[in-house]
Amino acid sequence: MLGGFREIYFQVNADPLQQPTSYTMDGAGGLVISSGLRSFWGMYAIYGVGANGQNSSLGLDLNPYDRVCLNFGSNDQPVSGGVQFYRAGAYATAPWYAPASTNPFSIGIPYRGPDSQFDTTTLPWDGVEQFLVLLQVASASAGNDLELDSITLGACPFPAPPSGGAP
Repeated sequence: MLGGFREIYFQVNADPLQQPTSYTMDGAGGLVISSGLRSFWGMYAIYGVGANGQNSSLGLDLNPYDRVCLNFGSNDQPVSGGVQFYRAGAYATAPWYAPASTNPFSIGIPYRGPDSQFDTTTLPWDGVEQFLVLLQVASASAGNDLELDSITLGACPFPAPPSGGAP
């Protein structure tokens, strides 16, 4: 796991059906979210914090890579979000979208080159202090169940989902 610690913000906006929504996350970074019918949720996972919750730079060098990959084991409803890198007061942010799929798939989000989906390509890619991943419900009926196996840099381990995963 990046940096040894992560900070999680998880918000659930349940409707009158009062269906439960929960998450589990293992030490290696695997995430499972289970949510009930019409239960809308969002999560921020922030890497680059210390045990006390204060900023603690990752010192991450992204120069050897060209993309960040969100590697899903499965996803029963569409989900979307963003990824963000932070360094010295500057941010680089990109959206992503994942359709429903029962097969493992990766969402590759290029941050360098002509295919970059980030709002800036001028962020220095060495010494990145923080990395943030936003996940949120992307379907009108909510109730997503998903398994995010890992977050990796460089070549994605799984193919893209059938509909491409474009935001």
